[in-house]
Amino acid sequence: MFCTKLKDLKITGECPFSLLTPGQALKEPAEEVAGNSESCRAATPVCQDVPEKNTQGNLPQRKTSRSRVYLHTLAESICKLIFPEFERLNLALQRTVAKHKIKENRKYLEREDFEKIIAEQAIAAGVPAEIIKESLGEELFKICYEEDEHILGVVGGTLKDFLNSFSTLLKQSSHCQEAEKRGRMDEASILCLDKDHDFLNVYYFFPKRTTSLILPGIIKAAAHILYETEVEVSLMPSCFGSDCTEFVNQPFLAYSVHVKSSKPSLSPGKPPSSLVIPASLFCKTFPFHFMFDKEMTILQFGNGIRRLMSRRDFQGKPNFEEYFEILHPKINQTFSGIMTMLNMQFVVRVRRWDNSVKKSSKVMDLKGQMIYIVESSAILFLGSPCVDRLEDFTGRGLYLSDIPIHNALRDVVLIGEQARAQDGLKKRLGKLKATLEQAHQALEEEKKKTVDLLCSIFPSEVAQQLWQGQVVQAKKFNNVTMLFSDIVGFTAICSQCSPLQVITMLNALYTLFDRQCGELDVYKVETIGDAYCVAGGLHRESDTHAVQIALMALKMMELSDEVMSPHGEPIKITQRLPWFCVYPSIKGGASTKLSQ
Repeated sequence: MFCTKLKDLKITGECPFSLLTPGQALKEPAEEVAGNSESCRAATPVCQDVPEKNTQGNLPQRKTSRSRVYLHTLAESICKLIFPEFERLNLALQRTVAKHKIKENRKYLEREDFEKIIAEQAIAAGVPAEIIKESLGEELFKICYEEDEHILGVVGGTLKDFLNSFSTLLKQSSHCQEAEKRGRMDEASILCLDKDHDFLNVYYFFPKRTTSLILPGIIKAAAHILYETEVEVSLMPSCFGSDCTEFVNQPFLAYSVHVKSSKPSLSPGKPPSSLVIPASLFCKTFPFHFMFDKEMTILQFGNGIRRLMSRRDFQGKPNFEEYFEILHPKINQTFSGIMTMLNMQFVVRVRRWDNSVKKSSKVMDLKGQMIYIVESSAILFLGSPCVDRLEDFTGRGLYLSDIPIHNALRDVVLIGEQARAQDGLKKRLGKLKATLEQAHQALEEEKKKTVDLLCSIFPSEVAQQLWQGQVVQAKKFNNVTMLFSDIVGFTAICSQCSPLQVITMLNALYTLFDRQCGELDVYKVETIGDAYCVAGGLHRESDTHAVQIALMALKMMELSDEVMSPHGEPIKITQRLPWFCVYPSIKGGASTKLSQ
């Protein structure tokens, strides 16, 4: 086969054909496959190596790669083990059929046929149906272990811890999150308790049809593969004496797990002796705990909870519902309801009962776990306050010393206060930065106005030197052409018009002249009254400065006809073209020419 050739060539890596489902990998008729030694290979992926003899006790081959384990990967691995997909369950059934050497003539299976098929295969193999169910669960666990061996190996240190972790991890899976959105409260839960030295009781609450078929085999395979322990799993009757009184009116299946042989402990020791801890020391060490019995009567409070309530609240026998409310998970506030979700994280709200108004008020929320105490048939809640700031704690009459040193909440609260102080400092710095940016932007705008003003008065080179605080050195120009112009009859016009009318007229005329100066690249020296002084070859040396000034003179005469005096008559201008050799003489020369 192709995959065998790849292995002969020592090409490492996972074969892409192994991702195909069994229905895609095999196209031969079932008659040609049945009775053949290849039937065992047909139930596995194409490139998977299935040895004839496995010295490891039929353990699946472990992957050499190791991936990182995240919360969602843990949850999804447990979810596909407890709620397997049809294709994975179908593959496990094919392996079970091959294991018991049963001739399988079906080409495909319907999704609702598994229980019927198991009964038919049990009759064909001549074995009880429970054996086929157990084998189905074992093969399913092996398939999941082949895929997620690095994940399943870190769930729990013992079989009991492994099974008790299912409920918490399943709540993080997408399957259960979608069920919570639909408002379903009867999601499956698994609880494992010690019964005797070699016996465990496994309770499966709100059982699903498919999971109940495979759970015994999953337990047996997990004990064998993960913990090298041989166990025998048997279904217990629906009611078995006093052991089922904790789960009255709760649908569940109970399994008895008999531990036949287990891996020897590396550090065997004597069984721990009974230690008596005074109630006062326990209440001080765990200030946010409480204990209640089957009648939901509160037996004991921690010192922290006592501080939250007034003394009159503890008169008589306090009831659970009077002072506590379970926010999560969404269950009935009964002893049996809590037992069904014992392995879940609980959020309990502490309330203060006011006898004057017969109403309770919110005090604080606690997050923790419920622990079942077999000896006293009671439940112990160990929790911590759900607070993230010191004010929420001290505002209820509590102190930082009420948080035990071993509790990480002390560090969380102090780190939260430090983080909030840093956030406040960041916000103030952000506001200060925004203010500085606005001031800087306003300063830049004022600088731009100053630069524009300088450039409008002086040539750009001179304006730049002045702006930079440099001393402007006088320059000598060999040839400069000057143009002087004034308005004919300006004195008579001013005598008959208001000042505003004169300013408006001059502004309209000189605006046109200034625009033309830019087009002809000549420099406007200044305006004195109605006189307009222009220089060519001054701000920039030019061989055509006389031509530029001559064109400017012609254009000024043309533009003056477009502006009317306040009396509605066109403006007439006179022009003169004197010659100067030195720039500093221009200002004085301009005044001299005007006086002439």
